[in-house]
Amino acid sequence: MYVRTMQGDLAVQAGDPVTGALADALGCLDQAVTEDTWRVPQRGLGQALEQLDALRRGIERLTLAVVADADQRGSATTAGASSLTDWVAGHSPSLHVRDAHQLVTVATACAQPCHGPLAEAVRSGLLPARKAARVLSALAQVRPFVDAEDYQADQHILIPLAATGTDRELTLATRHLIACAAPDRDTAALAAAQRQSRALLERPGAGGVTEFTWRLDPEGAAFVHAAISALGAPAPDGDAPDTRSPAQRRSDALMSVLQRGIASADGVPVSAKTKVVVTLPFDRLLGQVRGLAPTLTDDQLTPACVRRLACEADLLPMVLGTAGEPLDLGHTTRLATPAQRMALWQRDRGCTYPGCSIPPTWCEAHHVIHWCDGGPTDLTNLALLCGRHHTVVHERGLTATVTASGVTWHT
Repeated sequence: MYVRTMQGDLAVQAGDPVTGALADALGCLDQAVTEDTWRVPQRGLGQALEQLDALRRGIERLTLAVVADADQRGSATTAGASSLTDWVAGHSPSLHVRDAHQLVTVATACAQPCHGPLAEAVRSGLLPARKAARVLSALAQVRPFVDAEDYQADQHILIPLAATGTDRELTLATRHLIACAAPDRDTAALAAAQRQSRALLERPGAGGVTEFTWRLDPEGAAFVHAAISALGAPAPDGDAPDTRSPAQRRSDALMSVLQRGIASADGVPVSAKTKVVVTLPFDRLLGQVRGLAPTLTDDQLTPACVRRLACEADLLPMVLGTAGEPLDLGHTTRLATPAQRMALWQRDRGCTYPGCSIPPTWCEAHHVIHWCDGGPTDLTNLALLCGRHHTVVHERGLTATVTASGVTWHT
């Protein structure tokens, strides 16, 4: 049996209720398409859009079911396709390959027993494919830290957020689940893996433009967010609005930060470093309990990272008591003064870590005895370290002997 549609002739297998019903639906749709929409009464326009939306959602649900069945039957292999995505794209020419891949990802994931709650949300129409893909991306971050039972429970938390919430809400929930589930050793491993993945990639673009891709760990992202949040805000010109796009404003903000840093490289910086506000319980700051510390820009930092950043950055730790009350809203007087920095430059002549040659103006003032442990901001408790070795010293728990002539590091 063949059915003629606007797209061409479609073969319908006898006794196949799915393709038969689809053929009937295509015939009805072809009839509706050929009608003049101006004949639809005013009150019917909204109804028509609602019906079309219901059609799209129904089509996607059925598409996912067909793709899942094709995966189970090995249809792509039988047809000689290189992948299921190529097979789907070949039979759905209106789909972009990216969208076909998303359908395959969601369909195959929903066929796995561990994704029972997600599969039910997709089958019921609660989650379209694009939102189900967001949940899968979030679950991939949580899965290394939870067992099978908690993995399914986390799905019940993330699915409603993906269905009705924003991307930011889903991201925050994912980070919270990781912070609650990750033991100390996994949190440290996660932080190390995130830092290891940092990269700045450069490639030429069209028209003489250079494209940079900057991949940052949460610590770096926290500083960038804090640095450009104010500088990247719209800046109207008198009564005229700021015509720059958000992306252009962020680019200009980052360029301002870089230009300021380069201009002050040979002298005392003209302003304090970026302020990063973190919130964490006091016992977590001291390393007595596990968990992450959120910043005002929703980045999640480990307590070890907070302790290290407090040496040099204009960090404002909002330390909380056992009842959640603020104990210390932070103070910037713990930072080395301009006069102390110049004295450190003169004494240390650069990074004091053995074998490092980073010049003094690009180094940070490290507290040998940490400020939260009672270490004073005195020259006898300060040593210059470059950013890389500042991290090494904190990670390895190194200490130093400071004299008027220099600094000696030891374990």
